[in-house]
Amino acid sequence: MLALPGLAQNGSIEKVNTKFEKGTVTDNRRTGRWEYYDGAGRLELIMNYDSSRVAYMPADTAHYIVWLDNAWNSIVPNRPPRMMASTVEYLLEAGKTIQIPQPQTEGRVVYSFVVNEQGRTEDLTVEEAMPTPFMEQTLRAFQKMPPQWIPAIARGRAVKTRCYFVVYFLKGSSSKLEKLSKSLPKLPKTYRSEIVVTALR
Repeated sequence: MLALPGLAQNGSIEKVNTKFEKGTVTDNRRTGRWEYYDGAGRLELIMNYDSSRVAYMPADTAHYIVWLDNAWNSIVPNRPPRMMASTVEYLLEAGKTIQIPQPQTEGRVVYSFVVNEQGRTEDLTVEEAMPTPFMEQTLRAFQKMPPQWIPAIARGRAVKTRCYFVVYFLKGSSSKLEKLSKSLPKLPKTYRSEIVVTALR
């Protein structure tokens, strides 16, 4: 059984019903049917933890970078990788752990990581850190990342997928966000998660 860290005490059953997720925690494990939603309330995943099966994922025809034939290839997989949680909820919680290091106030950090065939994250790599003091702060966000992912499937089997994570640090308004994002390395948005951290003064 695939299980995320539980929310209930041993021997108890708890119903979870929030804006981002709905399901049951039994004896400190997620059991049965769980539904995950995005920030607009749209269903983005149904997972059956009893059978370890994905019951629903939206159709996705985007290209992903997957490991096939001993090389990284950009293809449309039969099933894309997917965080076993609400993506928006994770980004909101991760963003709370990041603070802008002083006196630095603006910049960005780009990480890449691999979701392996077992749905675990590995090979965390700093692709870019400008300026470098921001790098330490963003590592806290990765520590809050759910331990279990749904691996991508291509050619009928689970495959590794390379994903990206971008954190922007801005001072005051978000007017410079567009400039920072435009100068990013060419990273397909379909497997890129982003957090914006703003210093109000």
